[in-house]
Amino acid sequence: MGMNGRVHAVLGGLNPNVSNTLVHLVAAPDGIVSRPRPADVVLRRLTEADAGAWAGVVSAAYGQSTAPSTLAQINAGGAIFADVTTWAVFDGSGQLLATVGTGGYRSDPQVLGIRRLAVSPASQGRGVGSWLVGESLRRNPTPSRVELIVKVTRSRALKIYSELGFVLVSDWSAVVRTGQRRLPMARSLALRRARRSMSGTRV
Repeated sequence: MGMNGRVHAVLGGLNPNVSNTLVHLVAAPDGIVSRPRPADVVLRRLTEADAGAWAGVVSAAYGQSTAPSTLAQINAGGAIFADVTTWAVFDGSGQLLATVGTGGYRSDPQVLGIRRLAVSPASQGRGVGSWLVGESLRRNPTPSRVELIVKVTRSRALKIYSELGFVLVSDWSAVVRTGQRRLPMARSLALRRARRSMSGTRV
């Protein structure tokens, strides 16, 4: 899969060949690593006029058709997020290169979540995705922590998150598949382990 040693450390013993394996990653806001800004790019909030370009980039990144018709649909938080802001990176000609959504969880608004990170195939490998995630997080009110769940097969996304300072909390596949809520005690113990990891050697 071409992942470096840092990403292997994030994955731990999980099997990257199991497509439905989901991992829970967490980072402290002050632990997000700054990434250099790519040349000739602009970061701004997504607008209604960008919806078509957004759908094209997300479809290419995820390998499936994605075509919401309005900005409200793109930013819809559903049952998980209380609110979502979608950020995008554009080049000098106005072409959308990458996008990501951030929003507070309904269960705990002080925890910031990340959703739908997508980088256009032509922009991958330039540091656009890692810079976008880092900058979008810094433009949010300071959360208590940042969390996300991602498929283990999304090797490029995992590489970005590990470079930014995220660490593995646990494998949430069973919880997500069964629709069960995260148990507070198990979640608390997992987060304590993550904090210890973050205070020591970063992944």
